[in-house]
Amino acid sequence: MAKRKAGHALEALKVFEGLISSGLIKALSQEAASRERRQIFSSAVVVWMMIYQRLHPVKSLSGAVSALQVRGPVDIVGEQGSLPARVGKISDNTGGYARARERLSITVVEHVADEVSDALGAIRLKKPDAGLSIFAVDGTTIRLTHSEKNVRAYPQYKNQHGKAHYPLMHVAIATNITTGVALRPEFGAFNGNEAVSEVVLSERLLARLPAKSVVLGDRLYGTCRFAAEVCNAGHSPIVRMRDDIAKKFIGTTPGSAGEVAVNWSSNRSRTGKRHEVSGRVIWHTVRRKGFRPQFLILFTTLTDIPRENIVEIYTRRWNVEIDLRDLKATLEMDMLYSKNPRIAEKEIILGVVAYNLVRHFMLGIAKLLKVTPREVSFTHSLVLINTIAESFVDATTHADIDDKLRRAFYSLSRLKLPKRCRAPEPRKVWPKGQKNLMSTSRAEERKALTKPRASIWLRVQ
Repeated sequence: MAKRKAGHALEALKVFEGLISSGLIKALSQEAASRERRQIFSSAVVVWMMIYQRLHPVKSLSGAVSALQVRGPVDIVGEQGSLPARVGKISDNTGGYARARERLSITVVEHVADEVSDALGAIRLKKPDAGLSIFAVDGTTIRLTHSEKNVRAYPQYKNQHGKAHYPLMHVAIATNITTGVALRPEFGAFNGNEAVSEVVLSERLLARLPAKSVVLGDRLYGTCRFAAEVCNAGHSPIVRMRDDIAKKFIGTTPGSAGEVAVNWSSNRSRTGKRHEVSGRVIWHTVRRKGFRPQFLILFTTLTDIPRENIVEIYTRRWNVEIDLRDLKATLEMDMLYSKNPRIAEKEIILGVVAYNLVRHFMLGIAKLLKVTPREVSFTHSLVLINTIAESFVDATTHADIDDKLRRAFYSLSRLKLPKRCRAPEPRKVWPKGQKNLMSTSRAEERKALTKPRASIWLRVQ
């Protein structure tokens, strides 16, 4: 049994390694042919090292150089690297690697990211959401280390108390709600004269989505402009509308569920462009055990899908929040320590590549365990990948490698996310100016939080 599990997982690992190699070689074929001389830190090797840095617990330059010395990627180094790289005679000094990261072309990095996401997007599950390709878009901020170049490219946030210390980068990302695979992100300044909004960054992602995709967005994206841009790109939106915007379509006191066909138009924007889109406005109250009833007002152009299915699809938008947590917390991308903004941009793109490779490994584990990819733990999968990598270093014979792999894959059930026995407690919304103390028992607080609340239309009467 253990041997069969190891065989299936090893098959996934081979594809895992092959995605890096094939994507790199294809993207770098023209670039490599035009190089004036072969270098130790060629573009392919630098990309591999930066991905290794993001996946390894110790994300240092010296650790990446040591990894290249001990177990460099033979297929990449053999194709692109110099003779010292192929035989492992590389200095411990990290200066060459640091300069190579600056020299690495951002175009090559983008090609690698697109190759990997396209290869993973081509993987089809048996019954993935009735054939729909569904992506959720969202944005976040990433802190950069304080340096003159970073501050100039990405100014700090400021308020009435003054400027913050760390520069801020605005990042938008789109992930598949079924597999978790992410597209190459878009980024820009969060503050300053060159600041770019989250919606504008997300609109740039629409061209990379597979044809006829479904795009999910929260209230920030519930505007006529974004819905029209999604339709113009050949996709279908499911966005949550703000109550004040939806009120002119569905009246003042709607029922718990319903829908209406609308023609949504916007005023002329600053550029003089007027947007218009036709679709359905759906309102529905979602009730789940342990949570407050949630009243949703959605806009979509999908006309052949029942209202209940539209609501169910949108409730899975939260997966993109989990994906951002995996990127920022598990892969430690909440702050980047490069003092050069151009290197930080490459780190963000290749960080998403590393995230996608872990997601691909999770797809193989999910198939083996006969569960959905969203039921597999990202953190435990990353730990297993690093455990396997270390086993290849310590092993001296093929029998030793087989034994270590058999031990690593003996119990894959630990990679499954736990099914909690109790419903999670609803989040407490504390009034401003009060201390975070409960005035009654926990059971009474939970009971009070799960009571239905009046909608905005009842409050405005």
